[in-house]
Amino acid sequence: MPAGETATAETAFDPPAECHVVCYVRSHLPGSIAGTVETVTDRLRRLSEEGRLAGCRIDHWPPERHAVAGAAERTSRDDLLREFERWAERHGCSLEPGFRRESRPTSRFVVDSKPAADERIRVPVVALALYDGPPSEAADVRGVIPRTEPRDAGDERTITVDEWLAAVETGGREPTVETTIGSPMSSLEGGR
Repeated sequence: MPAGETATAETAFDPPAECHVVCYVRSHLPGSIAGTVETVTDRLRRLSEEGRLAGCRIDHWPPERHAVAGAAERTSRDDLLREFERWAERHGCSLEPGFRRESRPTSRFVVDSKPAADERIRVPVVALALYDGPPSEAADVRGVIPRTEPRDAGDERTITVDEWLAAVETGGREPTVETTIGSPMSSLEGGR
């Protein structure tokens, strides 16, 4: 793609032909949400078994950053979010409100003449990363759910994990207003 050109995002409800999904979930969940997350992961596995997805993998969110220098053999949450942000920027989408970088003051016990603000990375309880082929360190992200896309009239629409899964389950049809009116962005995806 030529420099300065923005790529067009695929239709939010039309997964790539060979769509592999990595579902990221938080490792510590309150009981009230654990069942909902299990339902999401069960739906993904079923879609994969039915051949509607080429594959799926369930992973816990990686650590925010590596505590030990040189432990970079695994991707950190910061690395992963940077990759998602690059994808969103190329496609004119936003990852907010599901994903956020928030400043927090450093500890007053830090021995430094100028205490700097630390950055906290807030991720949804559950999110999907879409790939054209099996995900690997070299594979490019082809989509991120949840995400917010611009609409024609200058407004925006947030695509939720539930909406995306429902669309894949129904053959790629965008959910109607009737089916989404009662399901705003949930707390799983960073909703308030």
